[in-house]
Amino acid sequence: MFVEFPVLVVGRLSKFAVHFTIMDKHQPIHEGSVTVSLIDGDTGIRTKVDAPSSPGIFSPVLQPKNTGTQQLVFDITTPQYTDKIVIDNVMVYASMEAAKNAVGSAREVASISFL
Repeated sequence: MFVEFPVLVVGRLSKFAVHFTIMDKHQPIHEGSVTVSLIDGDTGIRTKVDAPSSPGIFSPVLQPKNTGTQQLVFDITTPQYTDKIVIDNVMVYASMEAAKNAVGSAREVASISFL
């Protein structure tokens, strides 16, 4: 899995690009579903995408409701297998201004360039 998503801000829609590849054949997943959950203690939000938007890429959208450090969970189900990937300590900010103050501008943050 490789995932891209914008900084998470309460009340703001965040579109994810979740890339899945079958490693033994290096092929993108062509069918299946992905559920993305943002968990804050005993509560959370969840969205499910029933098919990739293009081979190997799922595009779920979440709209966070609470600020603070949360857990991001990706559940994938295909005809061949299921898997769960958990990312702890994902920050959700109260506003874009709060996020910019915490993270800095895009030029200040290290990035990965793909050619």
